[in-house]
Amino acid sequence: MLAFRNNSAAPNLVLTEVFAILKRKGFQIEIGIAESLLLRPEELSVRHDLYILKSHTDLWLSLAGVLHFQSARLLNPYLACVATQNKIMTAWRLRSAGVPIPRSWVTGDLKLLLSLAAERQLIMKPYDGRRGNGIHIVNEPRELASVPPPQRPVLVQEYLAGGEELKVYVIGDEVF
Repeated sequence: MLAFRNNSAAPNLVLTEVFAILKRKGFQIEIGIAESLLLRPEELSVRHDLYILKSHTDLWLSLAGVLHFQSARLLNPYLACVATQNKIMTAWRLRSAGVPIPRSWVTGDLKLLLSLAAERQLIMKPYDGRRGNGIHIVNEPRELASVPPPQRPVLVQEYLAGGEELKVYVIGDEVF
């Protein structure tokens, strides 16, 4: 079973090639779009040797959690996916591991950021945001008025202009 977003026309080219190789070797592949299925979570059981969790939508993460707690084998483990989707948890883990990250704050009330915005540029991110959605850069306090009130917790970090975005992949002890 492969979990991927409903708005994806098809799995990416790498996954398409992996599926072709697995099919040639005799493996059965079942692809599912959670939003297009009617499932009963209490009846969900482990029926496959391996599940690939590709999508990180709330629905797929919830279903992956059900499978995880039944000891299903998940490529992209549930707990790792949940941890990386939570920017607050990720910031804490990075800082506690000694990785240099910008100073960070959390809030649900933008008025509490006025004094911080007077001292420094800020970048605001939904704690569970994806692909750059919902990000706001605040250069001065008056710009906070144009930011919509958060509907969920916000991770606020000191904005460091010119920084490089770094995406890291880890498999076992190997870092790519």
